[in-house]
Amino acid sequence: MKRQVVLLTLLVAAAGFSPPALAATHPKRPASTVHQLRAEVQALRRRIRALTGERRTLRAALVSATRELTRLKAGTIPTPFAVAVEQVRHEVQWAEGSTTAPLRGQLVAEAALDYVVGHVSTGAYGYLELVYGEPPGGPDLPSYHESVNAVLGSQTGICVQAGRTFAALVRRLGFPVRDVGFDYVEPNGEPGAHAAAEVYYGGAWHFFDPTFGQFWTDAAGDVLSIEAVRANGGNEHRDAASFTNLIEDTESPSALDTWFETDPATTVVYAR
Repeated sequence: MKRQVVLLTLLVAAAGFSPPALAATHPKRPASTVHQLRAEVQALRRRIRALTGERRTLRAALVSATRELTRLKAGTIPTPFAVAVEQVRHEVQWAEGSTTAPLRGQLVAEAALDYVVGHVSTGAYGYLELVYGEPPGGPDLPSYHESVNAVLGSQTGICVQAGRTFAALVRRLGFPVRDVGFDYVEPNGEPGAHAAAEVYYGGAWHFFDPTFGQFWTDAAGDVLSIEAVRANGGNEHRDAASFTNLIEDTESPSALDTWFETDPATTVVYAR
């Protein structure tokens, strides 16, 4: 009985005990502070929206500026081929003494010939052959089919690249061109091939070799076709100041590396 009284007394004491109020342990923030925090959050959200809009505006401006820069580059930075065309045109106009007279075919062809000899280097191509240890047309060498801009950009090539560049220049300045190919046999018995061109003006075709800066003229100074040269000869002209012309093939007869062009055994093939 005594034990029950003790337990009852403890229960009554526990019932009368009250823990500290929750508000005292975790006091609530004043209403003014909550309002201030909400206002700060709203301000941050508005700032984020503003920055997002600014970012979109800047991105659009960057895209527009990039497009304009590309347009300006395309209009103000000429391609290597465009530079070559204007150089040849200006040389011909200077030779003619007029910037308005029609361009003369022989002057155009000779100016284009000179430009190609100076800007499509056989020596540079030969250096690449040494570096890569490959014959002409090897996989690491400039392609026979690369663009004229690529040829003039690298200034590297052999007869195929030189012929294509010459033809492109002359055609751009208004004259038809046809390829002239040579298939022959080297003195050592191996097959050989070469590419040059003929330009049509004055009612006839006229032969030019842009690899060696070579052509033939008659007694009046008119450039002959390769057919006329092979049949009757002519006065030979070569750009002796050209670097490529200082390198002669010692295996060729008389150390002349274009001997095959007038050799009766050579087959000549025309193409346009």
